[in-house]
Amino acid sequence: MTLNGLGCDVGKPDGRPSERTREMALSCRTLPAAVAPRDLSVATVRSFLALYSDPTTAGLQRGTFIEPPTQVAVVSNVPNDAAAQAGLLVPVFKVHAYEGQTQKGGSDSTYVTDLDVKIDKSSGTPNFGLAVVVHSYNPGNIDSLEMFLNAPTKSAGKIASCAMGSIKYPDGTDHVAFRFDKSGDTWIVSNASCLISALPKKEAAVVRFVAEHFSDVAVGMVTDGSVNLLTFDVMRNLVGRVATGELKIAAR
Repeated sequence: MTLNGLGCDVGKPDGRPSERTREMALSCRTLPAAVAPRDLSVATVRSFLALYSDPTTAGLQRGTFIEPPTQVAVVSNVPNDAAAQAGLLVPVFKVHAYEGQTQKGGSDSTYVTDLDVKIDKSSGTPNFGLAVVVHSYNPGNIDSLEMFLNAPTKSAGKIASCAMGSIKYPDGTDHVAFRFDKSGDTWIVSNASCLISALPKKEAAVVRFVAEHFSDVAVGMVTDGSVNLLTFDVMRNLVGRVATGELKIAAR
C-alpha cells in the first residue's frame, strides 16, 4: 500500500511480496545508493518499508525499471538412460575437471586447489576456473570450505552486499566469492541467489553451476580418474564424498 500510495503500480495488496513488488521496490524511486539495499528479501523488507515511508521519498525522481534477474536454463546433457558408476550420483551434466595450481598454508591446515572445469554441451555456461579452499584442522575432517572464481570480476561493487561477495587477490583483482554455511552433511552456498541476481549473465551462469552442480564436477573427476591426481588427500576426500552424495553442496 505504501508503494501504491506513491503512484507505483504494485497491484492489489494481498500481503505477499510478488515479483512485481520487487520490481517496484527497486525501481519506483531513485533511492540513495548508500542506504538502499540491492535486493528485496526477507532480510531487507523492513529497510525498504522505512525508506518508502519517509515523507521525503515522495519527492525523489522516479527510478529506472530494473529487469528481473536472468534465469539460466538447466538442460541436461546426460542421456536419461545413462547408468551411474557404482556408488556415484547420476550427474545432470558431463563435466571434466583437472587440478591446476595448489598451495598449502595456515600452519598446515589450509589447502588450496585450482580446478579447470570444462562442461560438455554446457547450454550457456562457459568453462571456468575455480579455487577450492578447504580448512582442515583435524585429519579427515573438513572444518570450513571456501570457493572463488579465478577469473577477475568487474562487478565487485554490485555484489558487495552479497554476504562476502568478492575477495581481492594479492595482485589487486577482485574475484567472486561463495559463502558457505554448513547444515548437517550439506554445505550451503548462502549467497548464491544474491550473486546470480547481481552479476552479468555469464558470471551468473557460472555461479549457478557451481552452487547447483558441483556434484557433477565431483562425479566427472571420479569417472575420469582426475580425482586421483589431486595433490592433497583432503581434496580427494572432499571430491569423493560429494560424488557419492555423502556430502552435499546446495544453493540457498
